[in-house]
Amino acid sequence: MPTKSAVFATILALSLALGVGLGARQAGPDAALLAKAKTIHEKAITIDTHVDIGGATYATEKLDPGLPTSRKCDLPKMKAGGLDGVFLAAGVVPLVAATLMVVLGQDTGRPGQPTRQA
Repeated sequence: MPTKSAVFATILALSLALGVGLGARQAGPDAALLAKAKTIHEKAITIDTHVDIGGATYATEKLDPGLPTSRKCDLPKMKAGGLDGVFLAAGVVPLVAATLMVVLGQDTGRPGQPTRQA
């Protein structure tokens, strides 16, 4: 009777062989299909519906989205990728959210944050 190690090694070897075989069959997409996809992409209006903006320095000399940046999205990357437009997502600072809760009459119950005045 084979040991657990031998069974495991056999299963691992077969899995790797099968995975490599399937990978070889699916290695390269059809060039005609890629050309068709590129044509469709070029004709379509493409929009990213959630692009995070970067705090107080966004759209300043320190972080100009019109120039190449280390961010995932800037105008040069959009042009290169054929992205036509974006919706910018801005985070709400927790203190602003807490203040809004107080204005709406809800107590945050958190130390150091605004509380409703009686």
